[in-house]
Amino acid sequence: MLGIERHSRFDIGPWRDLVGRARASGIDVVHTHKIGSNVWGALLTPLMGDPIFVAHEHTWSYEGQPQRVLLDRELIARRADAFVAVSREDQRRMVEIERVPAAKTRFIANGIPPFPPPTPGRDVRAELGLGADTPLVGVVATLRPQKALDVMIRAVPGLRERVPGATVLLIGGGGEPNGPEEQRLRAVAAEHGRR
Repeated sequence: MLGIERHSRFDIGPWRDLVGRARASGIDVVHTHKIGSNVWGALLTPLMGDPIFVAHEHTWSYEGQPQRVLLDRELIARRADAFVAVSREDQRRMVEIERVPAAKTRFIANGIPPFPPPTPGRDVRAELGLGADTPLVGVVATLRPQKALDVMIRAVPGLRERVPGATVLLIGGGGEPNGPEEQRLRAVAAEHGRR
């Protein structure tokens, strides 16, 4: 792994050093993640002795923003040997919205480690103050607006019409405790009479 330390977005000296170190090391693969790194990877990889270039993006990128479409399709996808999507929906949006050539895209699902075995004798429902027969739906996600967890909260009344007593448990983090997204979700829950 080669690290760089830049002091501003206009500080290009470290990129020059990185290119020199990459050439000297004979790097075979450059894997970039997210738009800024993907742009730099597309620009600099040819100067590194032309290693394989793999770009990688996430769902919230494919929204049809003109500058993003231009960069993703005309710069990054043209230079990349593969453009990785973390879901089939991302891959579809890459091709249909951004018009990235389908042959360049690769679907690689996010890795999810296996769950540890349950602790014997532990009763999660009881810990939550729920009855043993209470239907429980759990959602584990990073608390970000693009996860649309408010949709799940708003769906609870309809769920309870079909499954009386159903409880939805949202588990997540990814920001500061009690950050803006957590506060927004709590407000949506309060609006719908839930805690």
